[in-house]
Amino acid sequence: MEKFLKSIFTVTAIMCFMASFAFAAPKDELDALYKDMNKVNNGKINIEVNGKFMEDVFNGVVTLKFESKPSALIRGETKFTVYDNGDMKKAKNTAYEFYVEDEGKAYTYYYTEKGKNKWFKDTVSNDDKKAEKDAAESVMSNLDPNVLGDLTTKVDYDTSYTGQAGKADTVGYKVSVDVPKFVEIFSAIALEKATKEDAEKIKMAQEIGKDLPNIDYTVIGDTKKREVTGFVLPLTPFIQGSGAAIAKNAKLDAMTKAIAVMMFSGAELDIKGVGTDYNNVKVEKLPDNIKKSAKQAENKKANKK
Repeated sequence: MEKFLKSIFTVTAIMCFMASFAFAAPKDELDALYKDMNKVNNGKINIEVNGKFMEDVFNGVVTLKFESKPSALIRGETKFTVYDNGDMKKAKNTAYEFYVEDEGKAYTYYYTEKGKNKWFKDTVSNDDKKAEKDAAESVMSNLDPNVLGDLTTKVDYDTSYTGQAGKADTVGYKVSVDVPKFVEIFSAIALEKATKEDAEKIKMAQEIGKDLPNIDYTVIGDTKKREVTGFVLPLTPFIQGSGAAIAKNAKLDAMTKAIAVMMFSGAELDIKGVGTDYNNVKVEKLPDNIKKSAKQAENKKANKK
């Protein structure tokens, strides 16, 4: 569950990072819409995930409320269903409640399987977060803003979402991110301080990256309320294209290529999110007795051995 929670925030961070390229493109209204989101201090987010891996079909929903001021608070639920071999009669359901709070010196993540009320926790210190932030800022400071802008090859109106449901103020912007360029730029930075062993892996990633497809996604906004209200991220073409890119690499052995084709050729993953009730939400804090009784996550215990 801990890995899942972190993956939520990772996906969110990646989306924001990628979106920054889109808003740097010559679309003044999109740029303005993004900047107007700085006024948002709280709200609700709903994320839907649908996909297929090997023979299993899965879908999930994440619903959460968040506050960013005066301190960060997130509380929500996740519900996932996996269908063995795609059989709707063989459904495995899991549901969790989670809570994240900025506790001054650290961010603490709490979670429990819904209905069991047995809470666990994991902590990320502010020192760790600062180190990650400093490292990211160091990388970004070495990049030419014009180069970052080149990563977004195209930004167009997405007519599938513009004026959606009769709302004239709804506008969709379809963004295409140049993934091969993305890999080229950041792998070059990674190589500067890489060990000899890591350098070989990075060079391999560079080679595969040349054949990766672009990622296309849509940002949905309300031009009257001046809000970004959602996103649609169809990753299926990228995942399947990644398998083809790996299989195309001449330096990889036949077994590796075969496994890549088997794993990715039929894989599917599509994500969409909706944001609502901006600046009209209050997150209910987790009771102190639950915080005190929450057990440390297993991986932390393992790391201490």
